Amino acid sequence: MPISLKVTGLDNLQKRLSQDFRPVIARGFKKVADVIRLAAIAEAPKKTGKLAGGISKTPNGEFGWNIYESHKKGLWVREGTIGHSIYPRKKKAIFYEGLPHPVAWVAHPGIRHKNPYPERAVAKSEGEVETTLEGIGAEIVKKIG
Repeated sequence: MPISLKVTGLDNLQKRLSQDFRPVIARGFKKVADVIRLAAIAEAPKKTGKLAGGISKTPNGEFGWNIYESHKKGLWVREGTIGHSIYPRKKKAIFYEGLPHPVAWVAHPGIRHKNPYPERAVAKSEGEVETTLEGIGAEIVKKIG
């Protein structure tokens, strides 16, 4: 007994699948970058606010985004520092408010711990990022019909 199959509607399906979904994906990824950037600002230490205020994002290719901090001490905050000696650069001694007299060098204790605030930001934004990515998928499926 012969079996015959007939597939119809492939032309219509191919036309719907050939749509350009790049704008949808780009908008969604920009929103993901915004979510993570705002979470990083919320997690950054606020002693002066300069570190959090310097967290920005820039596009990287068609869909990518770089989220970065522009404050020069950001690496020290993230990675911590060890104790070290500070010597004068131009004078023979160092003096600042609180010292009883000028000294030849000072022992800086360093920042004793790392502050991995970017990792915390990514972890805390995971749910919203997942929801955004699901929204991208839903929008593409809706456009396909």
